[in-house]
Amino acid sequence: MAGVLLRVGGGFVACLEPQVKPARRVLDGAAAAALEGIRERYLALLGRDGAQAQLLALGRELAVWLDGPERWLGALRQVRPLVLELRGPAEPGEAEWAVLQAPWELIADEDGFFAADGQLTFSPIRRLGEPQNAPALSDHRLGLTFMAGAPRGEVELAYEAEESAILGAAGTLGLDLVVEESGNPELLAQRLGRLADMPVLHLSCHGHNAWRPPDQPGAHPRPVLFLEDDEGNALPTDTTALVEALGVHTPRLLALSACLTAAAAPDDPATGKVADSLATALVGAGVPAVLGWEGSIYDHEATAFAHELYEQLANGQPLERAASVARRTVLTDPKRPARHWHLARLWFGPQGGGKLIQGGGGVERFAVQTGYSEFLDAKGQRSPVAGRDAFIGRRREMQAGLRSLRGTQHAGLLGSVPN
Repeated sequence: MAGVLLRVGGGFVACLEPQVKPARRVLDGAAAAALEGIRERYLALLGRDGAQAQLLALGRELAVWLDGPERWLGALRQVRPLVLELRGPAEPGEAEWAVLQAPWELIADEDGFFAADGQLTFSPIRRLGEPQNAPALSDHRLGLTFMAGAPRGEVELAYEAEESAILGAAGTLGLDLVVEESGNPELLAQRLGRLADMPVLHLSCHGHNAWRPPDQPGAHPRPVLFLEDDEGNALPTDTTALVEALGVHTPRLLALSACLTAAAAPDDPATGKVADSLATALVGAGVPAVLGWEGSIYDHEATAFAHELYEQLANGQPLERAASVARRTVLTDPKRPARHWHLARLWFGPQGGGKLIQGGGGVERFAVQTGYSEFLDAKGQRSPVAGRDAFIGRRREMQAGLRSLRGTQHAGLLGSVPN
């Protein structure tokens, strides 16, 4: 997708846009420190009410930094759509991370946030490594696998509303949806192994960017997702565990609907290395594209963002544009003012970006799994069996039944499905 490339590396920032001259500036300690200062003030604002004016001021500071003495910004504002690709090496250094991790979603001028301009269609994306050709797209329409993790004892998420919204909209969006109810990465991988070319995996759960095992208080904190074991207990899942579970079933886009999945863990003083977030670690481990959140986000904003993102992707739009439209939809919602619209971060590896399908209206893999009845044919009698949508909200009962069967007090289970 056309746009502007901002390459960082080797002590320089280069703006590879034909109208920009000079196209390169030094990335020294002062330039990196300016961006780090903006990011620190940005992070301090997260979670505060009434911070829109302060966020706008930070966005204008970012614009001044990008414009610089070379006056890049005037030429960049003429690019339509304005996809700003911030490309760093596969293993960025400290100054390069300062550019990549700055909150470019906020960039603004005297007219307001770039993200709110429907004509500009501003979309900042970040890439680690040089682009490579991605595998050919299939002729199927968009395929999405959804799984929520909601371990017992954790703060309840509104994942059932998110699941129901995506499930209910699948028929109108023109996508193939599979809901994996287990919340378990191993069972998810088994499910993906039975599906053909599902390019999107959407995980809805809690996340943490600095988790330590309770029995290892001295361990260095690392980013994790809180998924579930088969009895519903918390299963902290880091990059290594998730990538190993997915194996060859890695999606083209991994959407992490979980807080802090794009927030970096604390730097490791033992190595001096700038720490990864879960999103950047997954990209480094070979996932082509990862969508994460820089902080904590309201459930309704995450759901609205996801719905618009998948509508755009199902219509054959490139991932960069889909994210831009989803962000603007949340930001400009007249009924419900947005607080966290700027938190979504889109990270690419060498094969990330562009379209996920050939175009809208592709070949259907299977019927959307809602609104129909299944029957068990036993001895000539057709008895109704609950469809997949009937199990939304029943995970706790199923896990409790599994724990009972593994015990010694009960020999079986008896349940019923309401009419």
